[in-house]
Amino acid sequence: MKRFVLYFMILICGVCVVSCAAKRINYIQQSVYINPGMSKSEVINIMGAPGNKQFNGIDEVLQWCESGHIMNTYIIVWFNDGIVTQINTYKRGGKPNDYKNINWNYRPNETPRIHRR
Repeated sequence: MKRFVLYFMILICGVCVVSCAAKRINYIQQSVYINPGMSKSEVINIMGAPGNKQFNGIDEVLQWCESGHIMNTYIIVWFNDGIVTQINTYKRGGKPNDYKNINWNYRPNETPRIHRR
């Protein structure tokens, strides 16, 4: 019985160490790798799964939240027909993942023309 308790405690300690060591994505740092003309799948490979998704026809927005002590920073990536057209950030107090609704009047006017070699 003592061995069982000992093994159980070692297992619990190991799980705690591994879970604390798991890296959290820093969305602000990762967002610098996003460029106009990238596909939605390229952005998700860089940023991970979005916390919020909104769309209007072929326009789409994905949002991520970087939690802070007082303010949260939100990253918005705008897509037109699956291609990145713009990236913005905004700050908001309160609970994390309190995403704002997108005002589609502020969407980018056109898709950037990217010439790949």
